[in-house]
Amino acid sequence: MSIFRWFVRVLFKIVFRLNVVGLEHLNQPGPALLLPNHVSWLDWLYIGAFLDDDWRFVTSKTTAERTALHRFIMINRRTFPIDTASPYAVKQMAEFLKGGGRLVLFAEGRMSSTGCLMKIFEGAEFLIERVQPNVIFAHLKGVERQTWSTLPGKRSFAPKCHVLFKKVNLPENSVTGEGSRKPRLPNNWIEDQLRLLQFEADMKLDPDTLPQAIVKTARFFSSKLILEDLTLSRLTYRKFILGANILRKAIRPLLKDESGPVGVLLPNINATPVLMTSLWTLRKTPALINYTQSVPTQVACAEISGIQTIFTSRSFIEKASLDLSPFEEKGIRLVYMEDVKQSVSLFTKLSSLLGNRFRINLPEPAGASTHDTAVILFTSGSEGVPKGVELSHYNLLSNVRQALAAIDIEDRDRMMNALPLFHSFGMTVGTLLPLIRGLYIFYYPSPLHYRMVPIAAYNSDATILLGANTFLKGYARKAHPYEFHRVRYIFAGAEKLQNSTFNLYAEKFGVRILQGYGATELSPVVSINTRMNHKLGSTGRMVPAMEARIEPQPGVESGGRLWLRGPN
Repeated sequence: MSIFRWFVRVLFKIVFRLNVVGLEHLNQPGPALLLPNHVSWLDWLYIGAFLDDDWRFVTSKTTAERTALHRFIMINRRTFPIDTASPYAVKQMAEFLKGGGRLVLFAEGRMSSTGCLMKIFEGAEFLIERVQPNVIFAHLKGVERQTWSTLPGKRSFAPKCHVLFKKVNLPENSVTGEGSRKPRLPNNWIEDQLRLLQFEADMKLDPDTLPQAIVKTARFFSSKLILEDLTLSRLTYRKFILGANILRKAIRPLLKDESGPVGVLLPNINATPVLMTSLWTLRKTPALINYTQSVPTQVACAEISGIQTIFTSRSFIEKASLDLSPFEEKGIRLVYMEDVKQSVSLFTKLSSLLGNRFRINLPEPAGASTHDTAVILFTSGSEGVPKGVELSHYNLLSNVRQALAAIDIEDRDRMMNALPLFHSFGMTVGTLLPLIRGLYIFYYPSPLHYRMVPIAAYNSDATILLGANTFLKGYARKAHPYEFHRVRYIFAGAEKLQNSTFNLYAEKFGVRILQGYGATELSPVVSINTRMNHKLGSTGRMVPAMEARIEPQPGVESGGRLWLRGPN
């Protein structure tokens, strides 16, 4: 190892707390192709510090001519300069690989402007198909937050960084290229492998329970506005964590003798995720009750899940015209958030405020596990009595990270969520994903207010909307053409998206609706369309680490029973 590479390794480990995983995968003989993601100007240094001297980085001759510094870095014995405009560039790389060479190729062809994966350079697929090299993928994590990244949003001089290497075997090929005996890769294979490695890195290196995942983001974005509801109550991350800590102390005596799940009967307001977070810190499982169902059905859900206490709000009960006396008749205790707020002592507030000022944190209860049940959700009851679905921290974190690996979410995105939290899509994508990623959320209490939801999206400068076909069609009929002027993503689920709805949004608002598929038991996202891979009428590509097979059924000519398996 050269002195320079040794020095760079030590420097990165000390200053950036660099963690390297999978170094053994680099011990592959040529031909070998290393494909990393590309998020900063110094990615080549993070990768090159751990490579043997015979590895060469593919660089652009055109870019190298910008300055003398560019030429020094991009044209030397450790690089493989190519003319990116020449059709022979890929052929030159292929010949180098066939001679036993080892190349590093940033397959995106440019640095990411979002922190997420961008489109893949077609030449990478050609090289793999023609040469059949040993293929290694690399994922740089945390580097996108450094000062020399091009990522829009908050950056830091020395965030903790990771580099993960992974050798991947080429798939068994059944399709042969026309006029050639060379096998062809499945569509988007390179993209899928890079996204899968990102997901695996997040699961391996990030916190494994929901409250700790939220805390990690809160420490980085401590002063960022994260929650706002229809009352215009606003919470930054620091206030969110403070509220969860205060509420935890207030409700702990109420739940000390209970071991079962705790009912939550609240609308889309800031207090709902704060209450859920405080329950997690007590190792209690929130069970979110669907308040749009009949009260007898709600009571049945509470009984089958073993709920003894339900947290709700007097003002909400009054506005929703709910009669909750049947719960009390069954011996289920109702605790009102207004009373809990009044019970908090001045000492509790001051002590929590002081502790939160020094370090943003949530206590992790003894014995807490990523496989603990995090929430209980109830199905719609379309097949009879609603079923209670238990989802663990691992299930929900997996699904959040699967979605983040598939979608180019940015710090500046702002989510408008009118889907209730008792709906799995509204909870996972509309609440947990933005809390863990660091996005602003505006809560609206009902998706059925077709005139008001577009106005709320307009006033909150929303860039991401969630909905189902029925809701979206209603919004489009009532909305002014300018009310969705900042929206760049609309995700639709729960029912089939009609072509007429898709066309209406494209023509009236200039926005493309992206359809996905899921189920409550799957946390819930299974597949999703993205702007990179979009097919009208399809529910998109599988999220990373999701497996599917179709079992033929008698009398069904096309399709069959769908079986799904994944960490979510």
